[in-house]
Amino acid sequence: MRILFIEDEEDLSALGAEQLRSMGHEVFEAPDLETARIYLNDPTLKFHLIIADHRLPDGFGIDFLIHQTKVSPQIPSVIVSGCLTAADAALLTRMGIPYFRKPVLYSHVVRKLRQAPPVDGDSKSYDGDYADDDERESGSTGWLRGIFDRFRRD
Repeated sequence: MRILFIEDEEDLSALGAEQLRSMGHEVFEAPDLETARIYLNDPTLKFHLIIADHRLPDGFGIDFLIHQTKVSPQIPSVIVSGCLTAADAALLTRMGIPYFRKPVLYSHVVRKLRQAPPVDGDSKSYDGDYADDDERESGSTGWLRGIFDRFRRD
């Protein structure tokens, strides 16, 4: 799977990208939204997933992903951040964008999304909380199951 990984903290970016690559994914690292846009505008690249931090040097990951889901709804998106407010979490839930709270292993994010229960239809609507015992994650993931199933068949 080709993943666009947007993380401005160099050490976290390197660690997260390595975790994802160790699972066999092709990872494109972007330290900011400008770099992410360059990758997304490259017609030779087709991304299967976008993982983004929230607070970035040139904007907010949540705003970027909300816009991105309108422009390219076929690319699933996930926020991973250590600084989400209750209002951020509510907005992400309302928009159907899954989120995880740092610290988290990025390999865990992908595994968790693959395990999401299927949701009827192709809608990205909220299908409930899928938090682990430590309750560091929440949001909607059922719509991603179809993406992972299609990728495994391709």
